Amino acid sequence: MTYVVIQAGPKGLTNTEKIKGKKVGFAEVLLHTHGTKECKKRLNDGEISANDYDKLEFVTDRSKRSYVSYMKKLENKYGNTDCDDMELWESLHPECQGRQLFGV
Repeated sequence: MTYVVIQAGPKGLTNTEKIKGKKVGFAEVLLHTHGTKECKKRLNDGEISANDYDKLEFVTDRSKRSYVSYMKKLENKYGNTDCDDMELWESLHPECQGRQLFGV
């Protein structure tokens, strides 16, 4: 698993891993740090899944667009969304070249 530092800092990643009880990837960290409180509760309760794009709620439109784009590109490239790909994530945000990437 690749370790990343998210906008919330290393503490946010550690907290996400503690909540999930396992190592987490970019998509899970983005959901945990940019999803609304209600959305996270519904995910944790199993009412919705991480692939229910139309039901997921994020704090900003940009975070939702980034999440959905990343998941769809993962699915197109690998046939599933159970993996991470930093180069794919970077390709979604060319405006961040040389700076901290959005969401990670």
